[in-house]
Amino acid sequence: MSFDAVAQLIDLIYEVDSMIISETLLDQERIDASLDRIDQPQLQVWTCAMLARLIQADGAVHDNEKAFLSHVLNYWEISPEDLREQLESA
Repeated sequence: MSFDAVAQLIDLIYEVDSMIISETLLDQERIDASLDRIDQPQLQVWTCAMLARLIQADGAVHDNEKAFLSHVLNYWEISPEDLREQLESA
């Protein structure tokens, strides 16, 4: 991952709507609007890989976490194989 790609990913994370990181429930429109901000395919795959690592970090994968990752993969049309390749290459 290039320095510019990492910098852009960090910038996108800081720009995320504050509601996304609050404890309130999220609605589909807000989630999709946030996902639309990441429009480069490689950044989308890296973001999914990061999400996959984060949801496994506590040793338990909860249903809401699986549902969110599944939604993101479907929204960006990223296959599990694409994600697996990214996770294996990191």
